Amino acid sequence: MKSLKVFLLFFSQIIALISNLSVQIILANIYSTKDTGIYFSIFALTNILSSIGLFGINKYYIYFKSKYNIIPNEHAKVILHIYIIINVICIGVLLMWGSIQFPDYPLFILSNTVILMLTSIIAVLTSIVQMKNKITVISILQMLIPIIKVIGLFLGFYVYSEFFRGYSIIVILLSLLILYILYKNYIKKYRFNIRSFNGDYFKTFKILIPYAFLNIFFTIYTQGNTFYIGILESPEKAAYFAIAYLFVNTIFIFPTSIYQKVL
Repeated sequence: MKSLKVFLLFFSQIIALISNLSVQIILANIYSTKDTGIYFSIFALTNILSSIGLFGINKYYIYFKSKYNIIPNEHAKVILHIYIIINVICIGVLLMWGSIQFPDYPLFILSNTVILMLTSIIAVLTSIVQMKNKITVISILQMLIPIIKVIGLFLGFYVYSEFFRGYSIIVILLSLLILYILYKNYIKKYRFNIRSFNGDYFKTFKILIPYAFLNIFFTIYTQGNTFYIGILESPEKAAYFAIAYLFVNTIFIFPTSIYQKVL
């Protein structure tokens, strides 16, 4: 049974990496250079904001649960309030920046806000199920976002390729379906009354900062270049840079990411 779980985790990482590589191949072959650059520029910001919105809560949860075995309800409420507030701000930033920078792509910006939420929720759920040793569930969660992107890009091109409208419609529908499934099967189990605002928010925020900054700075380091080039230069230059960088990065992280997950 343990060998099967390790294999599933290994397999899920292979699928995720192949899916991410397929995104680059699809963009390079069937979408224009400008659209490809815009796609990577917006997604770079989405990934950065997703790390900010997550604010290291997934890492902190693993640490706290491992050390104390249980998180008091009041502490969990404070963490959840911080999580919601930061994510609302990040979604607002993405919508505002997208509407100003790329006014022709409103549906694509909207689909990225949904991806931002889904990515953040999956990261937290992965930490929760990891502590319960549900490796099969982790394996499935790891594949969701990359597969959504591949399906959206491939089918979206034939549905309505202009301004990623077909892609956006498919991604929104798939993401909402997955969010509903996750809610029914997992999120609903951990739901509790969060209306009370008792707790030390400032202290909790300070505790989360080291966990948050590690992920945030790493994401800026890996995604920031594409974002800067797309803004300061042009979408076309961002496309060339992103495809080259991500292709090399995929090969580089291939064994590393698999080993880290299995470990």
